[in-house]
Amino acid sequence: MYDANGQKLKMVTYASMPLVIGRAAPAKVSARAKAVLPEHVTDSLLRDNSIMERLTPIYELIGVPGQTTYDYCGNIVYKNGVPTIYSEDGFTTLARMRFPEFHYYIRDHQGNIRGVTDGRGNIEQQNDYYPFGGMMASSTGGAVQPYRYTGKELVRFQGLDWLDYGARWYDPATLRWNRVDPMAEKYTYVSPYSFCLNNPIRYVDLDGRAPGDKFKYPTLAALDFGMIYNKLSILENKEYASFIYKMLDKNGNVYYTYAGPARGRQNSVTQKGLDYSNINVEEVKGIVATIHTHADWSRISLDVDKDWNNTFSGDQGNPIKNRTWKGEKRANGKHKPDDISESNRTRTYSYLVTPNGTLKGYDPKSGKITVWSTSLPNSVSVKKTR
Repeated sequence: MYDANGQKLKMVTYASMPLVIGRAAPAKVSARAKAVLPEHVTDSLLRDNSIMERLTPIYELIGVPGQTTYDYCGNIVYKNGVPTIYSEDGFTTLARMRFPEFHYYIRDHQGNIRGVTDGRGNIEQQNDYYPFGGMMASSTGGAVQPYRYTGKELVRFQGLDWLDYGARWYDPATLRWNRVDPMAEKYTYVSPYSFCLNNPIRYVDLDGRAPGDKFKYPTLAALDFGMIYNKLSILENKEYASFIYKMLDKNGNVYYTYAGPARGRQNSVTQKGLDYSNINVEEVKGIVATIHTHADWSRISLDVDKDWNNTFSGDQGNPIKNRTWKGEKRANGKHKPDDISESNRTRTYSYLVTPNGTLKGYDPKSGKITVWSTSLPNSVSVKKTR
């Protein structure tokens, strides 16, 4: 069971499924619950009526043969009333409710829990994964703790073996989610059941909604943006735009990512309305670049050799003129904004993904335009594969 915010509250498993389950209407902490739960738990239930009403019915079921009850209270999980305290770095068990025993996670670069050690460094659990999260036979210590691939809980009840991501459950055996992506409208080019855009080596899904992008350099983030959104930009004949951010994780590691893009018109777009659901805002250090697409040139001009839409608007043809360009001057004396002048005004590096499949970068400090790639989706290849 989950609350309205998606926070897990409880889970009940059985060695064999009971035929009939009776539930009592919640009103108070029952005598049976008080008999099997630690005093501090029943006291907390009495203090918080909303928690009491959610949790009390579960304790009315205690006594069903083979039943195991899990109650989730923030980072504390009670298994049949015995608490385990979880954190990002490991977990603490309370032997006989008095003496803490510390256990530590060993994670890889994607956040997968590869191993668990006790406080003396002895290995208690080893987890080996296939690329999409399936457990290899070489894994050991499965009963030590349930959190595995990308740090998500592996639920093994009745052989289910699904990973709980919050928004959805993921089955690493079939490489698919158990339900449609709640953000499917943003990823129309891929199945709403696919995991990490079918690329779990590059992406890490944080909560079952959108893959969280982490890149070593800003240009790698820009290339990824182009691979995903230039096809949509061409098919829809709409420009897409976003920011590329410098990030710093809790371990001091720097990486780069971009927000879900805003969708504009045929010949213009702004960064208003970006989707930040895949970004940890606490790790943001600042904006390092802008990036946008240029829609589909073949619908703007009948001349297929015309390349003006395949470069930055406002490009003056040489670095010296670009560096001082303020935009085309209007009759009222003001300047019309364009790609080059806006980058100069904000002093922010700018990436452009063009209809011919090129990723370009403009540096306002030098006025130079750099070609980073010519192998992104382009108008010709996209229309051939429609």
